[in-house]
Amino acid sequence: MIWEQRIETRFSIKTGDGNIYYPLQKGGDKEREFNTSTFEFIKVYGTLVDRKKPQGARYNLVFYFEGANNIDQADEFEISCEDPRQWTVTHPFYGTIVGQPLSIRRDDSSLNITEITVPFFESISPDYPFSNFSKKDNTRDLQRRTATALASAATDVSYEPVDIQKQNATLQIMSSELSNLADNSTYADFQNALNGGLAAIDSLLDSPLNAIGEVQNFLDLPATYIRAVEARVASYEAILLRLKESVETVADKKYYEAMAGTVLSLISVVLLSPITGDYVLTSDVEYYYNRLTSLYDDYLKTLDSFEVSVYDVSNAYIPDATAQQELSTLMNYSIANLYEFTFGTKRQRIVVLTKDSNVILLTHKYLGLDDLDENIDIFIQTNNIKFNELFALKKGREIKYIK
Repeated sequence: MIWEQRIETRFSIKTGDGNIYYPLQKGGDKEREFNTSTFEFIKVYGTLVDRKKPQGARYNLVFYFEGANNIDQADEFEISCEDPRQWTVTHPFYGTIVGQPLSIRRDDSSLNITEITVPFFESISPDYPFSNFSKKDNTRDLQRRTATALASAATDVSYEPVDIQKQNATLQIMSSELSNLADNSTYADFQNALNGGLAAIDSLLDSPLNAIGEVQNFLDLPATYIRAVEARVASYEAILLRLKESVETVADKKYYEAMAGTVLSLISVVLLSPITGDYVLTSDVEYYYNRLTSLYDDYLKTLDSFEVSVYDVSNAYIPDATAQQELSTLMNYSIANLYEFTFGTKRQRIVVLTKDSNVILLTHKYLGLDDLDENIDIFIQTNNIKFNELFALKKGREIKYIK
C-alpha cells in the first residue's frame, strides 16, 4: 500500500463496549521486542542469542477530539474506556491492532481540542494459548522443572568442607530475609524446612543434590503464603542481592547459579499468584513486568561476570545450558502471561485543569463523594496534594484519578 492510500485510512477505536470513535489521529510510533535468551561460552568469542517469538508491540497513540462538543465526545470516550475488554484500533500506519490501553492521559487545555494520549499494548486473545491448566499451574510446573535442572547443574563441581560453612551461613541469611513472611499458622512449617535445609547442607560433600534440593524446598515455602506480592517479591529480591556478596570459587559460582535461578523462578510463581489488591492499576502489572525483567537481566549479567581467562583452567566456569534454557522458558512464559492480569485492573487517568478548582469539587467530579470522605483522602494521596493546594488547585495542574 502506497503512502497516499495509507493516509486515506480513517483512524478509529472500537472500545470494549462496542462503541466506535473516530478522533483525529496525530503521528504514531511502534516498538516491538522479542523473547530472547543470551548465552556466553568461556572459550568462544561472542554471544549466542537465541531468539524466540516476538512479544506484543507497543504503540504510543496520540489523538484528539475537536469541535464545539469536544468535551462531550471525550467524556463519552472515557466512559467506554471503563469496559475492560480489548480494543480494536484501525491505524493508517499500522493497520488493525487488537490490544489493551495501559493508561489514558487527557488534556483539555486547548479550548476546542481535547488531546488524548494512550500507551497501547498489542495483546493476544485471552482465550489463547489453549490449556487444560491455569496459568498458575503451568507456571508452577515450569518452575519445578527449572529448579530440578538448576539443582542438577550445581552438582557438577567438587565441594570442599569450607563450602558447608559458607552455605550454612547463606541459608541463615535467606531465613532472615524470609522470616517476616511467616505467621502463626506457617511458623512451624517454616522452621521445619529451615532445619531440614541446615541438616542437609551438613551432607553437602556426600549428597550435594539432596542438600541443594532441601534448600530449594525451604526457599519454595514462602512463595505459597497468602501474602501481598510486594512483600514476597521484596524478600526474594533481598536474597538475590545477598547471594552476590561472596562469590569467589567455582563452587560458589555454581551455587549462585542454582540458588539465584531458583529465587527468580519463585518470583515468577509469586507474580502469577497474586492476592486481592495486588494488581489494582494496569500500571501495577507493568511495574512488576519491568521488575522481573530487570532482575533476570541482572542475573544473566552476573553469570557473565563470572568468566575468567581461558588460561585459568582451575577456575573455569560455564553456566549450565539445560538449566538456563529451562529458566529462560519460564521467564518468557511468565512475562508473556503477566499482562493477562490487566483485563481486571483499573486505569489511571490524567487530566490538565483548564481553570482553577479545588479538592472537593474535583473529588466529586472524578471519584464521587462518600459519607466518610475516604475518596477525598485517596484523591489527595494520588495527586500528592500538599497543604498549600488543599483549598485551591491552579489552572494547568495535572490531576490523576483511577476508574
